[in-house]
Amino acid sequence: MSEPKYVKRNGGISAAIFENEKGTSLVLQKSFKQGKEWKNRSITIFPKELDAIKEVLESVGNKLEAEQSASSFSKEEVNQK
Repeated sequence: MSEPKYVKRNGGISAAIFENEKGTSLVLQKSFKQGKEWKNRSITIFPKELDAIKEVLESVGNKLEAEQSASSFSKEEVNQK
């Protein structure tokens, strides 16, 4: 694989932009340690898919946030009784 045009990292998560004769692609990668071994998982996406991916991730994030807020609220009610 060629050198990326741009890379952004945050902890074990990275995103890179690649340019080649077929066009532009984005590679999302997650690195994590499993036991004593490091593992990498990656997915290649294309710029036209970026809006859909952002929408899906935002929706999932909102759902998790709502569930965590509801869970925290329920725990507070129990603790106040």
